[in-house]
Amino acid sequence: MGCVLSSRRTIGALPVEAAARVHRARGHEIRLAIVRALAARGELSGAALHERFRRSQPTMVAHFAKLRSAGLLRVRKAGARNFYALNHRLLRRCGITLSR
Repeated sequence: MGCVLSSRRTIGALPVEAAARVHRARGHEIRLAIVRALAARGELSGAALHERFRRSQPTMVAHFAKLRSAGLLRVRKAGARNFYALNHRLLRRCGITLSR
């Protein structure tokens, strides 16, 4: 389901620029796979995602940063670990549904 553009330069309840950031962030195969993994599992540690995708730490950090800057990820810190989950509210506002 796509987002609908209104004459007020919003998509759903989001400004067009914010919705574009969301879609661009999902536009890379690794970032899309991260989103799908989080949709299926709910929350995963950065280490678990790194191990799952077998990419270097700097590469994964860059992908996490892109997803965070678009507002797609919520981060919970527990000691030295980061745990990532999707921002389902933002996804819904843009009309994006992901099944678990």
